Amino acid sequence: MSTFRIIDDIEMTDAPQKINLTPFTCYKWLPLFEKTNLFDDKYEWFDLLKKEENFIIGYVIMPNHLHALIRLGNHSRTINRLIAEGKRF
Repeated sequence: MSTFRIIDDIEMTDAPQKINLTPFTCYKWLPLFEKTNLFDDKYEWFDLLKKEENFIIGYVIMPNHLHALIRLGNHSRTINRLIAEGKRF
């Protein structure tokens, strides 16, 4: 099962001009998102990012990996910190 969304109704002028493609995969490409039902955890991570004034431009969550387009807010932590947190979420 895959899930995706592209959001086209956000105001982009308040954020830095850099959009980050943030892919990450499960260990040995195992379908761990699907087997452990981690889809909701990733949605909660997206909610946390938005609460911190980051923008989720679009995403695809597949059984064994995730791709997200994230635009950082003006006062956001680094993309490396956000991705590290998303992998632990």
